[in-house]
Parts: sequence; C-alpha cells; structure tokens
Amino acid sequence: MHLPAGMPLATRFNEIKFENLIANATQGSVQAIAQLATLASDHACLPSQYERMIKVAYLLLDAMHIPYGENPSVHDVEAPCAALTFIGSTFFIWISDDKMASGLIADLLSHWGGIRRWILYIYDEFIQVESFVINTRRDCKTAIVTFLALTRDRMLSGWSKKVVADAKIMPLIFALWNLETTDARFSSHTGQFNAYRESVVLNSCFLISHEMQSPIDWDKALLPFDGQPDIASRIALMHLSQEMARQYLDPECIAWDVHIVTALSFRDDMRRALLNLGAIVKITHVIHLIVGRSFDQANLTYAARCISNASLFLRIRMQESDGNPWMSEAIRSDLIKGLLKSERYLPFMDNDKARDALSDILHMIIPAYTVYRSLLLPIAKAVDEIMDLGLDKQLDKRGKLYAGWFMYRHAITITVEKPCRQVRSSGVGDVSTRITAANRVNGMTGGEENTKHTVPEFKNVLLGLSEI
Repeated sequence: MHLPAGMPLATRFNEIKFENLIANATQGSVQAIAQLATLASDHACLPSQYERMIKVAYLLLDAMHIPYGENPSVHDVEAPCAALTFIGSTFFIWISDDKMASGLIADLLSHWGGIRRWILYIYDEFIQVESFVINTRRDCKTAIVTFLALTRDRMLSGWSKKVVADAKIMPLIFALWNLETTDARFSSHTGQFNAYRESVVLNSCFLISHEMQSPIDWDKALLPFDGQPDIASRIALMHLSQEMARQYLDPECIAWDVHIVTALSFRDDMRRALLNLGAIVKITHVIHLIVGRSFDQANLTYAARCISNASLFLRIRMQESDGNPWMSEAIRSDLIKGLLKSERYLPFMDNDKARDALSDILHMIIPAYTVYRSLLLPIAKAVDEIMDLGLDKQLDKRGKLYAGWFMYRHAITITVEKPCRQVRSSGVGDVSTRITAANRVNGMTGGEENTKHTVPEFKNVLLGLSEI
C-alpha cells in the first residue's frame, strides 16, 4: 500500500486502519465487518469507502461460497450473517445520496440471487436445526430480518416487489414471524427501539403487495401454518397480544401488528377467523392500552399510529353487512371512551384519513346500528357514562373529534327520545325528563327483539389497504 508522503499522520493512520479493516473483513473477520458497519454509519465515511465496504459484503455473500453437501458449521455462516447485517443496517443511509443511489440499487439487484440463496441456506441449515445452540440460531434469524427490513425503504420498491413475489422468500418471512410468536427464545423484542423486527418486514411486504400489485402466493405463504388460514390468523392476534403484554412497549411493532391483522382480514377466510377469535375486542384494547400510557417524543408518532391503525380496522370491519355482533363487542369494550381519550394523539397521526377515522366511527358508523334494539341500549348507555365522567368536556370544541362526538350524541338522543314521544302522544304514562337515556331505552326494548330491521346503510365505501 502506497500513501502520499505529505499526508498528515492522523490521516495516514486512519487510511491504514481502514485498509486493514477491509483486508480482515474480506477474510471473514466478523469483528472487522462490525467495525466497518460503525464507520459506514458515521458522517465522516467517504462514498468511496462505502463502495469498497459493500463490495466486500457482496463477496462474502457470493453463492459460490455456500457449502452445500457439507456438514454445516457455525464458522461457515458467521461472516455471511455479518454481511447481511452490514447491508441491512447501512444501505438505507447511502441510497439517500443522489449520486450513489442508482449504482447501489443496481448492485443490490444484481447480487440478490446469491444473497437469496444464502438466506434460504441459513434458514434451512441453521435456524430450523435444533442441534445448534439457541444463540446461533437466533443470531442467524436476526441477520436475515435485518437485511429483509430494507423492504420498508420506498427507494427499493423494485427489489421489494421481487421479495413479495418470491415463492420461497415470502414463506420464510411468515415462518420467522411464526417462530418468534411461538418460541419466546427467538423474540426480537429488546425493550428499546428496534427497527429490525419481523413485524416490520411482514408489514412492509403487505404494503408493497398492495401498492405495486404484486400478489402473494398464498398457497406457498401459508405453508408455515400447515396451509390453514385460521392458524395464521391466530398467530397474528397472538403476536399482537404478546407485544401488548410487555412491560416496555414497542409502539411501532404494535402499530405494524394491527396493520398486519387488517391486511389479513381482507381475505374472507382469515377475516372470519380473526373476528371469531376476538379481533374486535383485541384491537379496541390497543386503543385503551395506548391512551393509558405515556410515551417519549420519539415514540409519539408510533403511538398515534397504533390508534389510527386500530380505528381504521374497526371502521372497516364494523362497516360490513354482518357487523352487528362486532359492533356489540366494540361497544361493550368501551370503544367510545377509548376514542375520546385519544384526542391528544391526533396531531401526531400520519394524515387526515387516519385522523378522520375516529370521528367517522362516532358520528357515522355507530349511530347506524341503533336500528337494532339490542345495540341501542349499550350505545345509549355509553353516552351517559361519557357524560357522567365528563370526558366530553375535555375535548377541544374546535376539533373534529368533538364534532364527531356532538353528532354522535345528537343522533343517539334523537333515536332514543323518538319512542318516548310516541308513548306520550298515545297517552300511555309520563316519562321523566331526568331519566337517563339508557333507562329510557331499557324501558322501551323490553327484552327479545321481534322487529325486523334492515342492515345499516353507510354513505362511504369501504377503505382500501392503502389508507391504513
């Protein structure tokens, strides 16, 4: 190596150190690869240096180095896993450089074939093999997830589309998600912010599939669940439940888990399974969980996304022709209280559609169900409870949520009082003006319904996945 004679000593030392790191990383030194990842994330790193680093990573992930037919050894995958982690944790930084983006993306696409084969090999020969120690298996899983988390970067949508359409990689993604859910030893929860989680990858794949019209091969994708949609649905709710039960919440992961449940619910078979498994109650509890916690500034956006994703799911599913039992579950789970307590998160939501979902449920979705006598009582009772607690007085009277609440309360009051006026006009007794709405409804319904009602009509169409 020849360095310019006039180069300052400190610069000469840094250059020598960098060259040594490159040489050691090329020989498969995990420590050297980790140090290069640290350097690549530093603003002092030069574009030319990163280009050399990424070439080393691709060299280590060349499919010609996969030891097919040999007894798998941990030593065989240490460097490839480190290379996967290096790319996954640094690539998104450098493609934001306009001068480098096109070249880096082209190189990733050209090397994807070899990387794909390494991922499949690591999964088959290490993650699934119980004879290896759990730390090795978990580290292998983490490396794959870290790399595949690049699917969340919109600049890589061309590559991400290939991932979603891959009949082997998508089942692997589902399998890793299933593994984390059913075996706590593989959990990626750290108690701190972690952008490299299974839910991030799976959620990104659903978004790419919808936005780029890249269909998922569901026959293959459901293989980790024995091909049964109801098992996949149960795993989705189980993963969400586990995240909700943690002492230190990861609101980003919870938001993505809610979105995953929503995405699965667009399949008829999974929607039925999810609803029968209590998805309405579980998603309603997400809202209560978030409004009952405090979050630092860095997590407020993700906390708000939990609420907006939950509200959008509830709006979609309760807007269907068979939504009567699901509305009943939501009301009895105190959905209305949760919505009104969510106002402080509205400014942190992603867009107007997300913010509107809360008020839409109040003034449009719920009132439509008052045509059912069995629902009118709990809906009216919820109004009284809200007013008794004074939650409505805490709302910003200039905000949409207050407007939604005002329209909701007005609609329920009109619906409840109409039968009472009919009773008075017929001369059958007198009704005290002080009696609560819930009591008035209770006196009016009198038990079993014998009146046939039509399905509630809604003025807006069902939401698409892209709005969530």
